Amino acid sequence: MYRIFAYELKLKNKNNTESIKVFSKWVDETAGFIHSQAPNQLVSTGGEGSQGNLNKLDYALQSQSSKNIDYMTFHMWPKNWGWYKADKPEMEKTKENTAQYFDEHLAIAQKLNKPIVMEEFGFVRDGEKYEPGPPTTARAENYAFVFQLLKAAKQEQKPLGGINFWGWGGEGRTTQKDGMWKPGDINYTADPYSEAQGLNSIFDTDKSTLEIISRYAHEIDTSSSAKK
Repeated sequence: MYRIFAYELKLKNKNNTESIKVFSKWVDETAGFIHSQAPNQLVSTGGEGSQGNLNKLDYALQSQSSKNIDYMTFHMWPKNWGWYKADKPEMEKTKENTAQYFDEHLAIAQKLNKPIVMEEFGFVRDGEKYEPGPPTTARAENYAFVFQLLKAAKQEQKPLGGINFWGWGGEGRTTQKDGMWKPGDINYTADPYSEAQGLNSIFDTDKSTLEIISRYAHEIDTSSSAKK
C-alpha cells in the first residue's frame, strides 16, 4: 500500500471551491503517477476525512474520488478535534460525535463504491498523563466503543476495511520531565515529537487497553471466519 501524505486543506480562503479542485487534481495526478510506476500498488490519500478538508464532507469525498485512489481513509481524534477534554470528560458527547463521523465517512465510501479504512484513531490517557501507571479509564471506554462500531459495520457488510489504533509504545518510555521528545532521545514511543511521548501510546503495561484490543480482534476474526 502507498499513502500520499497530502497536506490537506486546513486554511480557509476566499475561494475554497477552487482550492479543493486544485487539491483534488494534485491527488489524482500524484496517485496516477504512482500507479504508472507500480501498477499493482494500492494507493490512498492518508487523509483525515472532513476534518482535513475544512470540515466539509463534500470536500473529503471530492478529494478521494479519483479513479487512482484505490481506497479511502479517515481518522478519529476526539481530543485533538475538541470533542473531549480530559479536565471535563464528557464521554457521551464524545461517543455521539465519534459515531456520527464514523457513519458519515462510511456513507461517502458507499457512494464512491470504495473500501475505507480508519487508519488512525487514538485517545489520551486519563488526565492527559503520558507516563505508564495512571488509569486509562476513558481510553478503555472509547476503544470499546470504536471497536463496537467496527463490529456493527462488518455485520452490516459496510465497506470498512479495518481500523488501526494509535499507537504501540511497547516498552518505550520518555526520559524527559515534560514528556516531549528531544534530539538524541532513543526511547521513542508511538506519539509524534510534537506531543508528549506516551500521551496516546499503548504501553506494554496498559492491561485494560490490551485486553480490549485482544478481545475484539478475536471476536471480529471469529465472526468473519464463520461467514466464510
